[in-house]
Amino acid sequence: MGTFLGMTEGASATAPIPPKKGYFINMLASLLTNVCCSPPWQPLSLPPPLPQDKAKKVFIPRPQTLNSFWESTADDLVLSATISLNDVFAIQKRFTGYLFHFHNTETAAKFRTSFPRDMKVGVKTHHFVVDQPPPEFNG
Repeated sequence: MGTFLGMTEGASATAPIPPKKGYFINMLASLLTNVCCSPPWQPLSLPPPLPQDKAKKVFIPRPQTLNSFWESTADDLVLSATISLNDVFAIQKRFTGYLFHFHNTETAAKFRTSFPRDMKVGVKTHHFVVDQPPPEFNG
């Protein structure tokens, strides 16, 4: 066996053993090639439009003391008012808060009358109120 530059007489020339990544790569390749995309059984329909009745809408702005107004906080507002999330038609994120759309006016009125209210988010308690929704621009 010959020697290379920088090698001594007794050293053998062997290539470094690569780490065993072949199994992971082969498994990943088999997963990617076995994925099959099939068309849906029924054509997808558009979701129903949001109700335009103002009595079914309630807007809750973000309190000044709250840094991030997440959807989980909006869900907690509904649940703390002892209203089921199934009674909520949609929760629409707005720049300054959340606009809640309800299925019926009685549930919206119950939710609206539960404010102003203090609720603990994280370690702080924040004061939530009802406000007029910001204008919608369709264009």
